[in-house]
Amino acid sequence: MVLSPEIAYDGVAPFPGTGRTPCTAVGRARAGVTVAIVVLPFAGLAAAMWLAWGHGLAGQLRGLAHAHVGWLLRGDPTPPGRYAPDLMADPGARAVSAAFPALCAASLALPFGAGWAIGGTWYTALTALL
Repeated sequence: MVLSPEIAYDGVAPFPGTGRTPCTAVGRARAGVTVAIVVLPFAGLAAAMWLAWGHGLAGQLRGLAHAHVGWLLRGDPTPPGRYAPDLMADPGARAVSAAFPALCAASLALPFGAGWAIGGTWYTALTALL
């Protein structure tokens, strides 16, 4: 497929085909600036993980594990009455907080049950969880 000159991508426009609009120069960025905008947050995240969890592969893996599931398994020393007194006073929010384990279980059981009911096999029941 050959692109017509009107919609050919010039490598610096944020969207192909924007060259026809009078405000194109406002939306353009050099390729290096675009790469920097994409890469620098990840570099900052890596530096923060390096400083927080230690040097080397073991420290990085420890930080990665904590970021994904470790925070769920730690006791939370943050007092909710200090930072969210309005939520603590709301009976609906307290009910949802108390029912959170049951809601998590239901969010897994309902798709599993629906997959089992529709397909009738373990495969379809487990696939429904995806």
